[in-house]
Parts: sequence; C-alpha cells; structure tokens
Amino acid sequence: MGSHPLLKRIDELEQRWRAGERGEIEPDLVAARYLAVAALEGAQRASQIAPASDPLPLGPDGLPDIAAAQLSPSLARAAVEQYGCLIVRGLVDAEATTSLRSGIDEAMTDWRRRKTPYRCPTGSPWFSPLMVEEPARSALGRPWVTEGGGLLTADSPRVMAMVLEHYRASGVRDVVTSLLGVRPVISANKCTLRKIPVDSPTDWHQDGAFLGANLPAVNVWVTLTDCGRDAPGMDIVAARIDDIVETGTDGAHFDWAVGHARVEQLGLPIVRPKLFAGDGVIFDQMLLHRTAAEPSMTNARYAIETWSFAGTDYPAHHVPLVW
Repeated sequence: MGSHPLLKRIDELEQRWRAGERGEIEPDLVAARYLAVAALEGAQRASQIAPASDPLPLGPDGLPDIAAAQLSPSLARAAVEQYGCLIVRGLVDAEATTSLRSGIDEAMTDWRRRKTPYRCPTGSPWFSPLMVEEPARSALGRPWVTEGGGLLTADSPRVMAMVLEHYRASGVRDVVTSLLGVRPVISANKCTLRKIPVDSPTDWHQDGAFLGANLPAVNVWVTLTDCGRDAPGMDIVAARIDDIVETGTDGAHFDWAVGHARVEQLGLPIVRPKLFAGDGVIFDQMLLHRTAAEPSMTNARYAIETWSFAGTDYPAHHVPLVW
C-alpha cells in the first residue's frame, strides 16, 4: 500500500517541505492528503497492541504521567484503558511550541482580515480553506469552531505541515498508527488550532457522544501555553468509562454534553492537571472532560488537537485526510 501513487505523492511533498520548500506546496500537501484516502480502501488493521503490564507511573494528580522519551504504544494503551488518558510531558519541544504558537496567531490574523474567508482558496500558506463540496462543507462546522476561539488545522496549510512534521519526526505518528493498527486518517472536522479565551464556556463531554463510541480513535491534544492555573486548562474524570454517560440533563448546555451534577453522581475522581507549554494528553473518545476556565484566570490558552481514525473507518460526514 505504501507504493500507491497517491501515498507516494504525500511522501514526495513532505520530503520537499522538509528540505525547505514553502508556498504552493503547502496547500498542495493538504489536497494530496484528502485525495489519498482512496488509497486506504481495503486496508486491514493489525492486531491490537497489548497494553504495558508494568505499573504505570502516576503524576501528582493520579493520572499516568510520563516524559516524551518514554512514550510507546503499549504504555499509551494501558494508560487509556485504565485511567482514560496519558499525560506526556514535553511532547512538543520548546522551539516547536514557540513556532506553533506564532503560527496560530498568523493563521487567525489572516483569517480575520478576510470578509468571505471560506469562499475560495486564498493563495496564503497561513490561511487557505480546504475546499470540499456539500454536505461535507457544512459538516466541517467552521462557524462553531471559530466562535469558540479556534480554526480548523486543515485551513492553515503551513501550520498543518508544521504540526504533522513534528509528530512524524518525534515518533507520535508511529505511536498513533500502532494504536489504531493501520495508517491513520485525521479528521479535518476535529483537528483544530485553538486560542481559548479566559471566558470560554465549558461543558463536560465525551467525544464519543458524537463521534461514535465504538469507532477506533485517538486524540493527541497539546497545550502551547502553561495552563490549568492562570490559563484555561482541562478538567478530567480520571477513570476509564466504557459507556456514554447520559447527556443533555442536569444543566448541560447541549444535547451532547454531560451536566456537572451528573458527573458528580458518577463518584469518580475529577482532576485538573497542571500542564506546561508543550505537554500533551493522549486519549480516545470515551474520556469525560471539559475546558477548565475560571474567572480568576488571566491568560488565553493556545492548544492543538489532532483526532485520528483507523484508515477509512472514520465518522460519517467527516472530511478525512491521510496522515
């Protein structure tokens, strides 16, 4: 499958980008990832990676907590199966963290200055929308994302190239591939660049409530800002939950959200880990969590989330891009 012309095209463009080529190559790379999904048809998933058998190293919040150099598929699987997630310290190094934070600012500035930003390609590497037909275009949910302080990663070809190249070089892509058992696709709908304001609304949720509880999925969430104290962080139910918790009740603002009273009724530990710029959290669609924002917080939080699925097994109406 690796020799398929559509996959070879991705490899070629990635190599040229690593060699320093910029400009038109970046939107071309996004388009190549979109077209290459056809090359994954019929791909067979490998046997599931066995979870690590050794006791997991726990951090001060009682969650599995490791350095980036320790990351492995078996350890990640054990952490997700036992605690719902894995904290990875320094998943993105300091230099890349600074570059990505600046890239998000560039992309959002470019987006804001355009009166009709999604009408057609812009020619800018910082913001040029992924062009797809209806109903996929509407399903991308761009107004919802931007109202929440975000921008779809696929709409910033340069930042997408930066993110995915760092994950390739650091081995994150290999870990995700091993967890899913096949070359992953990322969802254009669920890969997001975020600059979360301190007054961001919060609601508990499991992404499986709208992605599907049984679909193989992995999210790599990385903060580019110290968060959890002065900037919005993440509240996490620190336990594995195998079912979708009742939604739309107990004060939930959305039909897919879980009310805080319902979360408390579960009797499970709730933690707010202190995360530093470059730290990541790896989890699947069953983790019950929310943005942690308080009136006392004074700084916005930059972050990137990258949801991946197993080959062609991705949610209906999502726009897939080959990783």
